[in-house]
Amino acid sequence: LNSLKPFYPDIEDDVEAINKAVLEGVSSKRKLEKRVRGVGLTNISGFLKNRGSMGIISYKGYWFQNHEGTINTRMLSCPLKGTCVNLYIDKQSILDISDMGEEVWGE
Repeated sequence: LNSLKPFYPDIEDDVEAINKAVLEGVSSKRKLEKRVRGVGLTNISGFLKNRGSMGIISYKGYWFQNHEGTINTRMLSCPLKGTCVNLYIDKQSILDISDMGEEVWGE
């Protein structure tokens, strides 16, 4: 929340901050350089649909996306100082992708 609030003053709590952070183009980094910012969590979230899940805890915000893409959020009673991102990737889905070769990896 603290890192996004200066750029997005409409954010009111930690869950809203996480929801915002997974949107494409949202970043707490200043745009001084001509680099693409704010695509990492969006890309990971999209990749994990039907392949795994992702959980994010940041201060008192909890955000979880299951393998179907359904998102559950809640406020925690005890804060975590910092941010933790957990990824679960189904091993079989990675093996399926590696078998696709050029179609996915450009080989």
